[in-house]
Amino acid sequence: MKPLSIGFAVMLGISSIAFQAQAQPSSAMDSFRSGVASLKAGKLDAAVSSLNAAITEKPDFAEAYLNLGLAYYEERSYDNAAVALTKASGMNSGLRGAELFLGISDYRLNKSGQALSAFRKAVKATPQDAAAWMWLGIAYVSLNQPQSALAPLSRAAKLDPKNVDVLYYRGRAYLMLSQNSYEQMAALKPDSSRVHQVVAEADEEANRNNEAIVEYKAALRTAPDDSELHDSLGSLYWKTNDTTDAEKELKQSIALDPDNIDALYKLGSFYVLAQRPTLAKKYLSATLKLNPQMAEAHYMLGKNDLLENESGAAEEQFRLAIAPDPKSDTARYAYYHLAQIYRRNHRIEESVAALKQFELLHEESQRSEQESLRHREQLYGQEVTR
Repeated sequence: MKPLSIGFAVMLGISSIAFQAQAQPSSAMDSFRSGVASLKAGKLDAAVSSLNAAITEKPDFAEAYLNLGLAYYEERSYDNAAVALTKASGMNSGLRGAELFLGISDYRLNKSGQALSAFRKAVKATPQDAAAWMWLGIAYVSLNQPQSALAPLSRAAKLDPKNVDVLYYRGRAYLMLSQNSYEQMAALKPDSSRVHQVVAEADEEANRNNEAIVEYKAALRTAPDDSELHDSLGSLYWKTNDTTDAEKELKQSIALDPDNIDALYKLGSFYVLAQRPTLAKKYLSATLKLNPQMAEAHYMLGKNDLLENESGAAEEQFRLAIAPDPKSDTARYAYYHLAQIYRRNHRIEESVAALKQFELLHEESQRSEQESLRHREQLYGQEVTR
């Protein structure tokens, strides 16, 4: 993972040097400018040579040390980067970017404790920098301190809500906390229904569906009146195409908790797919009574109306499915069905417009998936190579 642009960091050195230009020997400035230009062009050997020449001429040239550290960082020579960045920060504690890249270099060297100190200084110096907060959180995660990681990672997410790296590490911190909690729970009461539930959920996540079913059943032996457990087991049965047991467990979940909106929605959707429209409408209507804005329930009710050839009612439900979030996946498929309804009713312009919205959302979904995959590859690469 390389979440920061080295070009951005190079510009820090250029901007910070401007006010000192007259104070530096011209030969040192010439070497510095040459080094920065080489660094921006990706000519790292030349950059290192020129920046070292500037430092030889002017040993207290903090900005030259900063950019030298960045050049070493780009070469993945993290030990040399840390030395240069430490000197830069020591000479000018306000030199933006020095502490952040020093922290990243220390982190790459598996010196998470030292990295933590640098990242703390970085967020203090630049409190609006999402990357600095993210790396502070990552350092806490690497030190097995997930509780401490949550605040900086949440701050980073607020500053940069679409950063997948931030979301990944925040999720990882929560997962670590969950694992710690589960371990404590298992130690206190190993045959608790919650312990079996946790194991079942882990098995299901890993596609060990038969093992998950066994664990859910074990959980229900100690907590037979737990609506949530019946809901989860019913969903798993449905996933494994055991429709008889799926229907039975979802019904039992609702019998125990008539306001279990998750089970109501699932059972209604189950009946839509089973082409049993009367029962589907019963449970989906109950779902929408509890949450009138639930787009997914409106969408499934629209599909159910199509089963009964009620195109007008279906159109209304698909419109309601779109309303809460016109860019959601639910809205995307609702637009597709609307296009079909309009076409069948010879409303050509509306059909073309709805189909265009579907295609636009479909393309955006594909772009998002590709971007997510790219980020995940970067994340896994960083985990493997650090």
